Amino acid sequence: MTSTVPTATATVEMSDDEKYLFDLNGYIILRGVFTPEEVAEANASIDRHLDQMMERIDPELRNTKAGPLRGDESKGRKDLGGILEWGDDSKIFKRVLAHERLVPYQTA
Repeated sequence: MTSTVPTATATVEMSDDEKYLFDLNGYIILRGVFTPEEVAEANASIDRHLDQMMERIDPELRNTKAGPLRGDESKGRKDLGGILEWGDDSKIFKRVLAHERLVPYQTA
């Protein structure tokens, strides 16, 4: 299920359908949360730190159960840790943690 998140002036609560699908799948997709500018800022920050990306090859570090997300067993999952410690480049990601349109979903 995908939802379009209402504007910040509206009171937002997860619907019963969203709660059910979150419990079932472990995630829901919320469309329209980030502006194109926010997406561009996040992408640019990540691009500036691609040289720090590490590949998790050790099975203990993969954090992925068997299945399609685990990969082909020869390549590990890519990890870009420390994203909240990038100085100015981390500001966009810190804003996500308290994004006015996401907080109601984080506390549901």
